[in-house]
Amino acid sequence: MILIAFCFFLVLFFIFLIVLSKILGKIGNAFYGEKGRKIGGSILWILLGCFIVYQFIIYCNFKIKVENECKNNSGLFVYVTSEQWKEKNQYEWKTLSPYNNKYGYDLAKTMENININGTLYKPIQVINNRVILLEKNDSINKFTNKGTKLYFDKKENTVLAKWIFISTSVNRIDVAGDHPAYWLTWLGGVKSCTSWSRDFFDLKSEYSNQSLTEQNGGSK
Repeated sequence: MILIAFCFFLVLFFIFLIVLSKILGKIGNAFYGEKGRKIGGSILWILLGCFIVYQFIIYCNFKIKVENECKNNSGLFVYVTSEQWKEKNQYEWKTLSPYNNKYGYDLAKTMENININGTLYKPIQVINNRVILLEKNDSINKFTNKGTKLYFDKKENTVLAKWIFISTSVNRIDVAGDHPAYWLTWLGGVKSCTSWSRDFFDLKSEYSNQSLTEQNGGSK
């Protein structure tokens, strides 16, 4: 529906330009003759061409920047595997109990941001009495967000795993109109890079010791 409305508007816009260019051509002809008619009739199309080229440059720059961020500054980084963490904390692993989602989210809301190497991260879920899920969001520009989520062992003050992803809103039609070159996104698309999400969230059950707790009959 939105696409049909956009095409209809585009047709009306071009009809308006044709009529206006003819009017400007007649005005130019009245003042400067044939030369004025040609200039008046073509000035709008020249300006439209410049506008399209400018928008295309904006779009290409935006697309390249997002793709470079996705390629060079995103991904899943596991610093301490669940096996390594279990081996190091064998006694506590046997008694470790994951918090249910509601309790973990509510508990995270009561916590202050955690400083890790000079960077503040917001707690979004407490996994158990050792591990917290933290996040940080940085704006690359108005339309692109660089997000970081990590599992943090508060007892050891250690990052267990980190997931960095790039998300952009311009590939969503419902908000595309906010972008100066939104119509070009339909041609090439600017894709978010949120791969590794499943692998990252799968780690939560491993660090929380959820499988062991389920065998023993439940969680807090």
